[in-house]
Amino acid sequence: MLFSLGGDIMTKLMTLHQVAELLAIPPSTLRYWDKQGLIQLSRGANHYRQISLHNLVNIIDVMQFREMDISIEQVKQTPLMDETALLALLAENKTKLTQKIKAIKQIIHKIELKQRALNRVMALKNHSLISEYKQLGTIYQADLDYAFDIQGYLSPFQSADIYYPSNLDHEIAGMFCPSRSKIILREADNQPRLCLTGLMYRDNLTGEHNLAELCHTAVAMGYQVEQVISQFLAFANNQESGLRDYFEVWLMVEERQTAQ
Repeated sequence: MLFSLGGDIMTKLMTLHQVAELLAIPPSTLRYWDKQGLIQLSRGANHYRQISLHNLVNIIDVMQFREMDISIEQVKQTPLMDETALLALLAENKTKLTQKIKAIKQIIHKIELKQRALNRVMALKNHSLISEYKQLGTIYQADLDYAFDIQGYLSPFQSADIYYPSNLDHEIAGMFCPSRSKIILREADNQPRLCLTGLMYRDNLTGEHNLAELCHTAVAMGYQVEQVISQFLAFANNQESGLRDYFEVWLMVEERQTAQ
């Protein structure tokens, strides 16, 4: 038992280590607070720090202020503050913490977006081409000389590059979100269209890609490729070829008519 209930409880003393154990904080933290003047601890004949119940209340108050992310310099001033000043301090800190929470939520959203993109890469690796119907939105021309467009273009699930089978080494940079120019490269589909969905990769060093291979596979499946749209997902290392850019790709196709 740390305190005896007999006598004047305010005069009962605890050691620094007893208080540290009671409050689950390192003894070094209490020493630092004492040195900084946040708390005032008395010393006994052997020069060891002694902590009274009054000191303990003061320590808990400091702990709470620090848990609120209030700076040591501000905590030092709290004994001089009246109710109005303390309320102003708490309001100011609440605003700062609210802004931090908002920023953290934005970071978590980016993490989750990156996770979704990498999981999509892994899922598409398990299939060659998947036949499905998709209704794509409007594709806008991306201005890659403009920082805002570049940020949107390189975000997962935003870019929409357009290729044509006649020249698969040339892409027209596009994006689904409105760009600076607002020039429309491809109108939104008014109904679902047949497409083959797959995984495109581009070697980060050489620029080589597998788009021709995907188109050949589509032809072998009995389709005619009219247009190709790719969407950036993520960068990831490949053990054989090094760093690759991965894209989800949609081959907009028509079934080839067989000769009668």
